[in-house]
Amino acid sequence: MKLSFKDFKQPIIFLVITVIFCALFLTVDIGAIGPNGTTVGFKTINGAFAGQFGFNELLYKVSDYLGYLSILGVGAFACLGLYQLIKGKGLKGVDKGILLLGALFVVIFAMYIGFDKLALNYRPVIPNGETTLEASFPSSHTLMAATVMGSIIMVLPKYIKNEKLLKVLKIVCIFILAGTVVCRLFSGVHWVTDIVASLLISMTLLSFFKTLYVPLVSE
Repeated sequence: MKLSFKDFKQPIIFLVITVIFCALFLTVDIGAIGPNGTTVGFKTINGAFAGQFGFNELLYKVSDYLGYLSILGVGAFACLGLYQLIKGKGLKGVDKGILLLGALFVVIFAMYIGFDKLALNYRPVIPNGETTLEASFPSSHTLMAATVMGSIIMVLPKYIKNEKLLKVLKIVCIFILAGTVVCRLFSGVHWVTDIVASLLISMTLLSFFKTLYVPLVSE
């Protein structure tokens, strides 16, 4: 199936919305309300949310553990791709869907590293036991969980034919995704706009992935 510009309408809309939101975040209502006088955009909204909920160490730790499950999901499909690579004696033996999924995971990893180096803003708190400020925009945990679990939900039907098992695995993915977002949001280690940005970036990536993936599995 040949793709046209029209097929990318939804991904492009998500991309534009994401870029606009990030641009506004970097320019609107900037204020020094973070630790050590660090600044953040949309300070009124972010300050009100942070002041309402504060830091919750339990949710912070739970979100970290859920993050490990997201990494486990990446590892599972990496192993499947490696198995196909060895069995097929080359990339031609690997499903195109798996290769596309792998490319998506590489993009997420690159973003994880890139945003950490850019440090567009810093976390609203310094958790117990930590001494240095950490990059906060966007929430890398949220971005990873939403994109990894969202993409896995899309590809599972191709590899899991048992309907009951498929349903259970999808529920697990949704739980990891939702749990990470909620725990990260209410743990207080991110500004609320960090979470929103992560979800927008994730929706953009998933929309591009779906647009490219669906034709591959229908061939």
